Amino acid sequence: MSLINTIKKRRSIKAFQPNYNINQNKLNKILEAGRMAPSIYGLEPWFFLTIKDKSIIKKLSDIYMNQNNVRTSSCLIIILSLNQKGFNYFMEYKTKSRGEEHFPNNDSEKYKKYIINKDVIEKISSEQSYIALSFMMLAAEELNINTCPIAGFHKDKLKKYIKDNNLFKNIDYYEPTVSLVLGKKDNQNKPFKIRRRDNSNLIYKII
Repeated sequence: MSLINTIKKRRSIKAFQPNYNINQNKLNKILEAGRMAPSIYGLEPWFFLTIKDKSIIKKLSDIYMNQNNVRTSSCLIIILSLNQKGFNYFMEYKTKSRGEEHFPNNDSEKYKKYIINKDVIEKISSEQSYIALSFMMLAAEELNINTCPIAGFHKDKLKKYIKDNNLFKNIDYYEPTVSLVLGKKDNQNKPFKIRRRDNSNLIYKII
């Protein structure tokens, strides 16, 4: 299937088959697509907390405002983005693992001065996370796994749950940004027909 056909075929699923279990090999490929997503200077300011344990997903449903597609999903990927607290730790790791040549023209100090501001680093990290989200959604569609991106949830409560239940030891360095639910669509709940504005100047303009 061509990429454009994959994009056109994908739907945001509102209800999944609750007894479906996602194949681990397919899930690995979806996560690999997220790992390979581009990011500013290749910093990869994200972490994909992946939950297949349906008892945990059920407990998280309230934090996700009881959305049906969360409750019935086979897998919940919580995309965490780097916050200011994790910045120095993260930059030290990147510099040690890749060296100063990782930064064009050895401008790591210039770059650090730009994003050392809390609002800037968290904004950049959050925005970059959506690129990884898109890669994972398209990879899932290629593998015939249905998805839906989820932005509606209580972020503070989710972070607290992750920390209180020791789901990710470095959670203090990250913030929940967006989530992705995966599974097999419930055929009793047909997806909405895609409606998009036509490809006129309402969408883009080429100069």
